[in-house]
Amino acid sequence: MIDTYVGWDLSIVCKPTGRLDCSGAAALRHEVHTVLHPEVNLHIDLRHLNFVDAIGMSALVGSVRRVKAVGGKARIQNASPARRTHVA
Repeated sequence: MIDTYVGWDLSIVCKPTGRLDCSGAAALRHEVHTVLHPEVNLHIDLRHLNFVDAIGMSALVGSVRRVKAVGGKARIQNASPARRTHVA
C-alpha cells in the first residue's frame, strides 16, 4: 500500500508501507507515474517499510531517475539499514 499526499512545502510525498517487493514496486511505479510532471518535488518516505528486496530497490532507483529525467527533484527519506534491503 502506498499513501500519497501533498506535503506542507507543496511537495508530493509517497509513503509505501509493509513490503516493497514485486507488487509493492509496481504500486510505487504507478504512483510515481501519476504525479510525474516537470518540476515535481517528490519525497519517498520509507519509514513504514519493513521489507525491501531487489525489485523494490530497483523501483526506488527507477523512480528517482524518472523524476529527474523530466526536470523534477526526488528524495528518499527515512531509509534505515535495518529495513533498507533483504538479500535472499
